[in-house]
Amino acid sequence: MNKILAAAVIIAITFSSATYSSTKQTEQPKAKKTATEKSVTKGTLLFFLNPNGYPCQQQDKILKANMSKISSKADISYIATTDPMSRFSFNRYGVRRLPSLILLDANGEVSKQFPPGIRSAEEISSALGCLDKSC
Repeated sequence: MNKILAAAVIIAITFSSATYSSTKQTEQPKAKKTATEKSVTKGTLLFFLNPNGYPCQQQDKILKANMSKISSKADISYIATTDPMSRFSFNRYGVRRLPSLILLDANGEVSKQFPPGIRSAEEISSALGCLDKSC
């Protein structure tokens, strides 16, 4: 199931970034939003992992324990070493050590690339808080 989900996410990211880059040049400037309008844009937290590795399992426990906080700001995408289709994403983002977390903004641009290793819930929450504003 995780392999199918990871493959679907990679395909979705690839197509959405291709669509975004092709429409980026033709977009007209948008009117500024009023103070009462709220932006409901979510980022994506890419979680590069080896499902059999202990550090990756610990990072997964931290993510799952804080799922409610994380899911309100970003979707989590699991990208596993056990999935051959994930190789493209590992190469694209230069991931060489695990576990690794990369936070993408709503446009698919890298907002934060965490150093490899287990990241605390506080560190992840802090980065998620910076999605809506420039920190």
